[in-house]
Amino acid sequence: MTEAIFIQEGKCLDHTPAAAVVAGQIVVLGDLIGIAKSPIAISTLGALAVEGVYDIIKDGTTGPVFALLDPVFFDVVTRLAVRVSGSPGASGVVYLGT
Repeated sequence: MTEAIFIQEGKCLDHTPAAAVVAGQIVVLGDLIGIAKSPIAISTLGALAVEGVYDIIKDGTTGPVFALLDPVFFDVVTRLAVRVSGSPGASGVVYLGT
């Protein structure tokens, strides 16, 4: 019996949004984010990139300066890249990576 069946590369995930998504928009899926590389119409299957290097907006021109390998989070309320201490799940942010 096969224990695993290959579905897709995993660089992009299928997503059918409840609201229209514009190109470049960050979509939060639980503890994961995806970035729309092209627009996705409401209730239409599209793809979200979950791998790659992106320039994400931070808090203004004086926002945090991130050094190489710093942990970076995405605040789901302000929709900005932030530096957060403590528990990300409890504070409404999603881990982006280091």
